[in-house]
Amino acid sequence: VMALPGKKIVAIVIDQTERYRTAAMREDFIANASHELNTPAAAISLLAEAIVKTAKKGSTTEVFSKSLVEEADRLTSLTRDIVRLSEVQEVSSSTDDDRHLQVFDAAQSVEDVVASHLSLADQVGVQIEYLQPISPGPFLVQGNRQWFEVAVGNLVENAIQYSPTGAPISVSVDVADDLVSVHVADQGPGVAQELQEQIFQRFYRLDSARTRKAGGTGLGLSIVRNTARHMGGDATVVSQPGEGATFTLSVPATAEPLT
Repeated sequence: VMALPGKKIVAIVIDQTERYRTAAMREDFIANASHELNTPAAAISLLAEAIVKTAKKGSTTEVFSKSLVEEADRLTSLTRDIVRLSEVQEVSSSTDDDRHLQVFDAAQSVEDVVASHLSLADQVGVQIEYLQPISPGPFLVQGNRQWFEVAVGNLVENAIQYSPTGAPISVSVDVADDLVSVHVADQGPGVAQELQEQIFQRFYRLDSARTRKAGGTGLGLSIVRNTARHMGGDATVVSQPGEGATFTLSVPATAEPLT
């Protein structure tokens, strides 16, 4: 409602019923579809694992059943990431959904994420280290803590997948210009300048064969950027081919708890 010259008033009424109905249908579809996909994928994986255990070592049956297990796991990961990306994008498009907002210490979340990935890094022979912040914390940010940790976890997993054996990965947190930034630096193959925006697009892969072998879905970095932007920040990369890459997720710092 607003006043106009000449003692007139104009009122604009927008019916958003259809918008909310469509959003609800989308959420229901994603939830149902993910459930329907996960159930057979899990069953296929279990059956394939049973075949692997009973197959003769080195036989064609063993080879095919192992491939079947890998593809079932990849389908499960893809379904999970599609759901995550859809959830982030759905909330990002809404201006009044603060159900999952909270104030939390980003540094503590990052440290927890690194700790949860130490085993994976050890399995592939990669060294990962969390660098304690130079300035004292806490590094408070406002948003969905679970999504934030998923986003940081995606950056860490990418670094692990693309790092050569024995190479170090460093993860750090700092604050500058009212932004809390998480940096994940690796010594992998790097990213060419002309591709540094494309890698944040859905399903984009630098090396399809390698990513497929590692179990990637092509959605990880898109989830990272959408999560960062939902929190009022962004995700970027600084890299040169052959010299590794440093991915940065930056979100606004907050000094006040939610009221």
